[in-house]
Amino acid sequence: MRRIDITSDRPAGSLRDDAEMYVFDSMTELVDHANQVHFKQQPKSFLGLGVETWDEVMAQARSEWPEGIDILERYVEDLSSADLDEIKSHIRKVTFNEWEGDEVDYDRLRSGQDFWRVSSREETTGPTTVTVITDLATAGGVAPEKVLWRGAAAIALTEILEAKGYSVELWAVNGSHIFLGNEKRLGLACCLKRCSDPLDRSTLINTVSAWFYRTINFTVRKSIVAENGDNYKSTLGGVFSWSPSELDYITPDERRAYISGVFSYGGALDLVRAELENINTVSEEN
Repeated sequence: MRRIDITSDRPAGSLRDDAEMYVFDSMTELVDHANQVHFKQQPKSFLGLGVETWDEVMAQARSEWPEGIDILERYVEDLSSADLDEIKSHIRKVTFNEWEGDEVDYDRLRSGQDFWRVSSREETTGPTTVTVITDLATAGGVAPEKVLWRGAAAIALTEILEAKGYSVELWAVNGSHIFLGNEKRLGLACCLKRCSDPLDRSTLINTVSAWFYRTINFTVRKSIVAENGDNYKSTLGGVFSWSPSELDYITPDERRAYISGVFSYGGALDLVRAELENINTVSEEN
């Protein structure tokens, strides 16, 4: 875990206080850290999963969640087949000729066909990496089943982009206020997938669920408050979403997609459409 001090550029009349972001390089690092600190029990109805002890939380975090995977697979299938703007492809296209190329296809050579294999990208302008960030910050009154939509949208967007040849880095973030007379903001950021990592649905569905957010993330945030002693005497308050300039502390990626503030299938679908349009626009500009 590493700490980043964030200087806010929010306008007057809003939450201008500087913030602290604690960054974890993987889900494993986040879970292991939570396992080392005290867990405050939350009601099962609040979590959205029937876990009653911390051992059960740890076991669930490190295993598959069949119901969640089923929900995610249905959602990704629906979203992938939805009427979305076509994203520019970066998949390598293979052609053949009889004069030169990257390598010889001996089956084509023996059959008398053009045998030199040539590989090139269908779209060559601009970078081929994208950062997708899902914001898990959720008010206490939001039902557990509604928390999953943003994460499912982020995973679906990742799959859509990688199917087009992009390399995607996937992050989850959240933020909450600390009240000490003067307001302070505290956030967590966790890298769920590096560009070089395969997309693992069974792991990712855990990390974007309500039960994970309201156990693992809550535990880590509360431990940070406790570890700061007199500086953070108060409990955590309401949640907030990060501004674009504050997300730059995680990544300055111009193609960055931020999935935040939606709690329904329709809202998530509209947001994915907007993010795909933005990625296309940035691609054209570069």
